[in-house]
Amino acid sequence: MLAATSRPGGLPVARLAVAALRDPVPGGLLHAGALDTFAAGAHPVTDADDNSHH
Repeated sequence: MLAATSRPGGLPVARLAVAALRDPVPGGLLHAGALDTFAAGAHPVTDADDNSHH
């Protein structure tokens, strides 16, 4: 899941991180620099890239 807002401080990052840690399915939260590093160089996936029907 991806959540974003254009307002500084608009998301409850600390609460979201705790919720991710408590979830029975392993997960995590990336924010600020960690998210920038994770997404660096990523290319968007479009419907044209869908090879599941071949």
